[in-house]
Amino acid sequence: GTQNYVGHGAYCGGSYRSGSAALFGDHRAMPHGKPDLAHAEFVIFIGTAPGNAGNPFKRTGQLLAEGRADGRLEYVVVDPLLTNADNRAAPEQGRWVPIVPGTDGALLMGMMRWMFENDRVNTAYLANPSLAVAEAAGEPSFCNASWLVIDQPDHPRDGRCLRGSDIGFDLRGAERYGDADPYLVMGADGRPLAVNEATGPAALDIDTTVDSAGKAVRVRTAYTLLRASAMRQTLAEYAAECGIAADVISGLADEFTRHGRKACAIAHGGMMSGAGFYNAFAVVTLNTLIGNLNWKGG
Repeated sequence: GTQNYVGHGAYCGGSYRSGSAALFGDHRAMPHGKPDLAHAEFVIFIGTAPGNAGNPFKRTGQLLAEGRADGRLEYVVVDPLLTNADNRAAPEQGRWVPIVPGTDGALLMGMMRWMFENDRVNTAYLANPSLAVAEAAGEPSFCNASWLVIDQPDHPRDGRCLRGSDIGFDLRGAERYGDADPYLVMGADGRPLAVNEATGPAALDIDTTVDSAGKAVRVRTAYTLLRASAMRQTLAEYAAECGIAADVISGLADEFTRHGRKACAIAHGGMMSGAGFYNAFAVVTLNTLIGNLNWKGG
């Protein structure tokens, strides 16, 4: 016998579910997105092979085969192993890209770098700071790309979102850093504004200081921080890390951003590695950068 016990998810999609949960903001239910294969035009499968794996793999395989047969759907499988998803009957629509195990994050950050450098990011979607603003713009979802984040290593909350109480907002007795302590974006007047008071898109390119208890604190938007992180290494360095040629990485990013909302990236059990959470978070972030969440074909 053994004293060790783990659940099914520890061997299945634990990393992908955790990374998705971080993006969707729900670590208890661990929601995770699935590609709309009935309408998608381009899909990147990472560490999961349609028809061989995934959840549910039979339904996934059927939808992929139908999309491939009618000429609508093209896909790429990123996997250290050659799987049955690489179909010789339709080689121009299904391609295999081998990768060094556990280095999916390097591929994804390399794609993001190319997307930032070539203005292939859906900034109109990213600028919506709340669901109310997003829905008014005809969007079914939003993200926190425009929210302000403390970016000062000597600050006790470095890396956390700036909250109203950090800059003196009156919480009227509410708990500090609780639900009533607002997250902030930069208002049109150059002053921090509570997210729930924003009535339109918020600025994405913010790198400034705010006054916090009489001290200047550097803040940046989540968007600016992600872009800086993606630019930290060159495309050649990302390529060397994951074993995928730089022109293949840029080619994947180019194709991924040529279909509007009808492209998506998906992962599952193949994300299970020491870096699995971060790799999975990068997958769902890639989808967010083109604004495909809850869109047909996304």
